[in-house]
Amino acid sequence: MEGSEGYPFNLPSYHLVFDDGKFCEEELNNPSTSWRSEEYPCNSNVLILDHHQGAHSQPDLRIVLLQPAVKVLLADQVRKSEKTMKILDSNRLIHPRKTVQPSKLDSEYVAPNHMDVSREALLKILTHYRIAPAACSHIRGQEQIYGSSTTHGSNGEIEAIQFWYAIRARAFIPYSAVAHESDLKITIITRYDVKARKTFVLLKYRSFNDLADVLKQELVEKLEEFIYAPSTKSTIADPFIPSILHFSSTIQYYRRAAREPRDGIRREERKAHNPATLHEIDLQRVHLNLASLDQDKIQLTFILGVITRLQRQHDEFYRLVMKQPNLEDRPWLWTRVEEEYDRFTNHISYCRDSVVDVAARADRLMNLTFNLNARLTSQQAVSENVSMQVIAIITMLFLPGTFVMGVFGSNFIAGPDREHKDTKLLVSSQWWVCVVVVISLTALVMGVWYFWRKNIMILYTLTHFPAIILQPKHVRGWAID
Repeated sequence: MEGSEGYPFNLPSYHLVFDDGKFCEEELNNPSTSWRSEEYPCNSNVLILDHHQGAHSQPDLRIVLLQPAVKVLLADQVRKSEKTMKILDSNRLIHPRKTVQPSKLDSEYVAPNHMDVSREALLKILTHYRIAPAACSHIRGQEQIYGSSTTHGSNGEIEAIQFWYAIRARAFIPYSAVAHESDLKITIITRYDVKARKTFVLLKYRSFNDLADVLKQELVEKLEEFIYAPSTKSTIADPFIPSILHFSSTIQYYRRAAREPRDGIRREERKAHNPATLHEIDLQRVHLNLASLDQDKIQLTFILGVITRLQRQHDEFYRLVMKQPNLEDRPWLWTRVEEEYDRFTNHISYCRDSVVDVAARADRLMNLTFNLNARLTSQQAVSENVSMQVIAIITMLFLPGTFVMGVFGSNFIAGPDREHKDTKLLVSSQWWVCVVVVISLTALVMGVWYFWRKNIMILYTLTHFPAIILQPKHVRGWAID
């Protein structure tokens, strides 16, 4: 296995115990066995940024950026909603101008799931810069774990260090009656050659839809500005510098994206405080916000863990590679990078706490809505129960009379005699017997019902609330057992 086709088994640092070559081959194969992996194109179209001392010298810092095509076009659909665009434009989450070709505005359009680098070119990059096999799952797969690798020479000295990870910048994009998420996965693979003191960075920006274009463009502009800035010369000695650019943009994106869910929950809370607008609460939108916020908590927690690992790796870099174990001997660059990591940690912790607070408010709002709806349903049931009680009482009042009149029939009152042309009603002299029996039976039925209901209530109270019955009663300050 010679050349790039032998990757990763042709790497001098390959070790069967620490490097899973078979898994790496499966990740880089074409076609891919995973629906999450992109297919390879025939030709490569990547962005290469070099910073070097002279036109013919090897670059001190090389950045290779992979930007696979998005799969689904949604930005133009979002732009059709003026209300949504006003919110997203004010928060700088999407470009107000159209970036899609008119021939591709069909909502059913789905782009090919392709990378922008061919398999041959990718293998050459991985082989030439001796990228660790474990990092390949970040290139084509969906891995987000933090990994690192240190290469030692025959004399035991460190020859190269590598570290790789992937973070996600997320935003909740509502439009019409459906909600979509702008999710940009930022993969960063960094390798530092100790002997040559040169840094290679392989970047990949991947998003399932085109809603994250504004962040991608912002990141590319920052990379180009960083590469061509004269001050870069004094900072490229630290291979951890490129990560700072991505963390800064990611934090700002989370901060801007958190405004709409927070304001949306506040609007729904105001509706809950007014009985007239209670039915207007959009539970579907609240639930979608809550689900998105839960994902934000996971991603922000992971980013905090990545920063912690980077700080530890950064310290080991100066202690083992730069041979500066004492903090006071380290240059200003180390202090400045650590200050930025501390700032990121504080900022992301605040963002996560804010997300947790908004998620808790959304959860309370949903519970409040369910409880209020249950209360209204209970009140309606009570009102219907009262109506049924009234109907039952009226029925009980007329039931004895109906029964008596049915028994005695027409024995008390006789109608007119048509044969003798007599128009008078004949009332029996014993009519009072009917009245007495009706009143007696009505009183008997009502009395039985009253005492039966009273005993049932006492039995229910003794069964479910015994403490109320057993506790002493207080009358004018005296306890009566």
